[in-house]
Amino acid sequence: MINSEVKLDGRHFEKRRKQEEDSEVQQKLSDIKDLEYVKYKLYAENKKIAQLKSELHFADPSCGLAASKHTIFVEDDKEAKSFDPVEFFDTDESMISRKYNRLRKNDLANKKVIGAECKEAVKNADRLRRVRYSELMKRQQRAKELEIVVAKLQLKKDLAQTKNSELKPEMVKPGKVDRAGVWKWTYERKR
Repeated sequence: MINSEVKLDGRHFEKRRKQEEDSEVQQKLSDIKDLEYVKYKLYAENKKIAQLKSELHFADPSCGLAASKHTIFVEDDKEAKSFDPVEFFDTDESMISRKYNRLRKNDLANKKVIGAECKEAVKNADRLRRVRYSELMKRQQRAKELEIVVAKLQLKKDLAQTKNSELKPEMVKPGKVDRAGVWKWTYERKR
């Protein structure tokens, strides 16, 4: 009943809300006292992201990342038509589809390839890698959300400090879910 109105003909309808400025997480952390806590959490998230990035190397494009391209330049069209990737990369036919750790023929001939003994171990390693990539994506999304919360809380704190000032800041752009509002402060000369 609070968010509804009655038209002239007696029909009830729901009032349309203007677009939300804050997401759920931003609303929960909207108190100014939480600023240092949110900064600490953002720092911890960034440390965990850096650790995951160093461990995963972003090698596999099938995990939601942009596919990398390997561009090879040739002299003319004739050479482009006769281009053989197996010969160019000096590797086996089965290794061509790999974007990383593409072993050369002499490495395959001389060394014993260290790897999993059975398919189940390969599947487990692949599953673990995918889980780590999904964890990395979630942490990056959370860090982005926390950065927005920090920006909004800092803006709120700055606005509260200028509350009793004669020169009021003016809003340039209103805030949205994905960014804090933009305000312009007029310069006040220090005496």
